[in-house]
Amino acid sequence: MMEDAIGTIISTIKNGKVNMDHKALEAWAIHKMIELRKVRSNLFQLEKGGVVIIKSMIEKWMVKGKDYESNFIQYLKNPEFQELLKNYCLKEMSSENFAIYMDLMKLDKEGKNSTMDLETLQTLEKDYFLANSMYEINISHAAKMNFYKLLNSAKQNEPPTVGELIEALLTDVVRNLYDTFSRLERTKEFKVWLEIYDIQIKNLLL
Repeated sequence: MMEDAIGTIISTIKNGKVNMDHKALEAWAIHKMIELRKVRSNLFQLEKGGVVIIKSMIEKWMVKGKDYESNFIQYLKNPEFQELLKNYCLKEMSSENFAIYMDLMKLDKEGKNSTMDLETLQTLEKDYFLANSMYEINISHAAKMNFYKLLNSAKQNEPPTVGELIEALLTDVVRNLYDTFSRLERTKEFKVWLEIYDIQIKNLLL
């Protein structure tokens, strides 16, 4: 910005649009450079202040979002909510997301360091990953590739752990479920459940 302005000043002088002697021109140019520095400094402060404000707003939104999503994670542990979500997924024809989530949770109970056998991984592939499978899931290409890396490792007699499988898939699966939940939460059924849930939580804290 400043370099462009200085270039304009020099160009103006060379074109004879300013009628001054050499020293006067030099003094005038220095004066203009000082003014430009002040403008640049003010713009920087304004820009810096704006960035700080925007950053603060984003951080607040992020914290709010994390709190909200953490509530959803807690809801998923509740059997009544699981049934509510299962039925809503069925209604939306997205049962695959709930089904694979429950399968992952069953495996998690075996322990994250437990090894995955090839047969279990192939069953997951047949149920959720093959084209036109009954419960084909819609997840990112990266997550799908990570699953197939684990499957190929098992085929090479290097079985992955349950923890590795969960790490590869859970984020995408929960993201899909959360998308469904964003619509479920607007229903009367969810609001009724939430009232009961909140009362139960308050009673536990008493």
